[in-house]
Amino acid sequence: MAADSASLSITGDITIECLVNPESQPGTDTVRALVSKNESTGNELAYTFRYADEGGTKKLTFTISDDGTNTDGHVATQTLSNGTWYRVGVAFDASLHSAEFFVNGVSIGTDATGTKTSINDSTAVFEIGAENGGAQLFDGKITDIRVFNDLRTDAELDDFKYKAVLSDTGGLQGNWKFVGGSLLDETSNNNDLTNNNAVTFAEDTACPVFFTNVSSPEAWKADTLFLSHYETTVGVAKETVAASKDVLVVVQGGVTGLSGLSANNPLYVTDTRGTLGANPGTNLKQVGTALSTTEMLVNI
Repeated sequence: MAADSASLSITGDITIECLVNPESQPGTDTVRALVSKNESTGNELAYTFRYADEGGTKKLTFTISDDGTNTDGHVATQTLSNGTWYRVGVAFDASLHSAEFFVNGVSIGTDATGTKTSINDSTAVFEIGAENGGAQLFDGKITDIRVFNDLRTDAELDDFKYKAVLSDTGGLQGNWKFVGGSLLDETSNNNDLTNNNAVTFAEDTACPVFFTNVSSPEAWKADTLFLSHYETTVGVAKETVAASKDVLVVVQGGVTGLSGLSANNPLYVTDTRGTLGANPGTNLKQVGTALSTTEMLVNI
């Protein structure tokens, strides 16, 4: 969590984004908080972005309060499968009391339920993966959380779904990437976090990667479900490193230390992020050939 600050006490338009990978699903009529600035006591409700279950239907929800007590809820039906990464987001237009929800840069619906056109200036702490002082914990992985005090356009949300945003991007009030386990805010607002629930930091495994930002290249796991993923696949990571850390990428040559390969089989990028297989995914993208059960030749 981060202490209350002027930069996170957003009272008008707001956009929230994060990369999430659930490990379990919310039970019937329960919620899992993604990003929140909410305290249920003392009239300190403000805003909360959640993954929730309503009567057996999974949804993304965004709830705001304009007085710290009464709330408007906005929803969009969406199931987030366990073990899969998603870029989820919500853009709240205060003047229209409407929230538009996004998954992987694509709008999944707009909800203008309610009448509230402002957000309470709450003194509640800011929380990631929790709300109300550590309740409604999200069970899974979460990273690259972004909070803006403006409306990101559909084009921006799509264009930057797998790109880093610069720390001085207009409207960006906080950005947390957890690189190497860091809890620091990437922006100059210094909304640094404290680890209040013994959160652990996962590491990526060796996988095919692609570059997402020409001006500031970053390596991300590839799959064939998105055009930009398979078209810009450049090679295979040679070692396991923490997420967002520098990694040696083999674009031509051998990679050893693998397992379960069949000699002479072609290897393709699959529909599962970061996974190679003997069978191609939705879009054909061969990255090499198995030389043995433990070694492959990268040839893109």
